[in-house]
Amino acid sequence: MNEENTLFQRYVFPYMHSNMYVKMEDDEALIVDPHASDSLIEVFRQAHVKRLLILLTHEHFDHTSGVNFYRDKIKETYVIAHKECAAYIRIPKNNRPLTLLTMVADTERKALMDFYRSIPVESICVDRCIIEETICFWRGHELRFVPCPGHSPGSMVILFEHM
Repeated sequence: MNEENTLFQRYVFPYMHSNMYVKMEDDEALIVDPHASDSLIEVFRQAHVKRLLILLTHEHFDHTSGVNFYRDKIKETYVIAHKECAAYIRIPKNNRPLTLLTMVADTERKALMDFYRSIPVESICVDRCIIEETICFWRGHELRFVPCPGHSPGSMVILFEHM
């Protein structure tokens, strides 16, 4: 496998500067910590992506806000998260980006508030909950999920082997 095929693409979430990582192979894609991105949807459209696996490292808004966005666009979407993360994001009010309000600066106040108001407050469903260290496979690649509460109760490390 050449090095180009092993790389993840990185997309930065506006205002919060957190990262979303994407790996595509054939008509499938894997996203870690999604946020809505029309440009990524266009990349998926051009690549004919039909199946999507979403992995959540923890339950904070900037790492979960894109789940329903991608579910609406790609019907074959499957989401994996820690059990605590899944329970938290199932409650709509927990998915409100309150941390954005602390970032409001006079120079970008209107743009930030418009962005804040555009984000739907809704339940996010997870298809598989991780409770203990677990190994799964995606397209022959081993994914190892290791719960590590600390940053949040539903935090976990995801190790990617042979990618």
